[in-house]
Amino acid sequence: MNGLAVWPDNGHPFAGQIIGAEYNGRFLIRSSVEMVDGILQGAVYPLNRPGETGGPEELLGPMCVGFSPAGDMYVGSIHDSGWLGGLNTGDIVKFTPNDQLPNGIHRVRATRGGFAIDFLRPVDRVKAADPANFKLSGYTRIWEGNYATPDSGFHSPTVLSAKPSADGKTIELTLEGLKTGHVYDITVSDVGVEERLWPTVAHYTLKRRPE
Repeated sequence: MNGLAVWPDNGHPFAGQIIGAEYNGRFLIRSSVEMVDGILQGAVYPLNRPGETGGPEELLGPMCVGFSPAGDMYVGSIHDSGWLGGLNTGDIVKFTPNDQLPNGIHRVRATRGGFAIDFLRPVDRVKAADPANFKLSGYTRIWEGNYATPDSGFHSPTVLSAKPSADGKTIELTLEGLKTGHVYDITVSDVGVEERLWPTVAHYTLKRRPE
């Protein structure tokens, strides 16, 4: 992930979150962090679907992100022709945020019993109370002294319960089998109200569990 920038404190739902550029996938990534036992940790989420930028074409190859004082987001991209022998190209794309966001995962937080998932707007509380609507898989990566060390330690924690808040904007998952030092892919099924959720995935790096 390249070109990190913090979303300015301008009243937008993503204010304070970190935006990064994913060159190979040609999309942007959003990240939230929290302090747990003196350690910063958190989750990442897709900010846009690859190939869907709201413009005439997908991002060329995002490398850097910045915000103007007015809150506009600028994404700088390049395309390196590499061994193809062509010309290297680049562009800067301006995005003007609006309030027409789909309901989806806003952030994920570590809790004593598992994770809490916050949404931008209320979800269906009946669906959200069904543990079967949440899937988790964990893995880690132990460096073996060479490039591209493979993932290892694959496991799937059990969702013991899912408890939606009274306003329907937070779901607290109680889990069995969580391990520190692992990344967790969290997938939420369609628990939205009259609209499909997006994003429905989060990737949380669990270094510490709250006491």
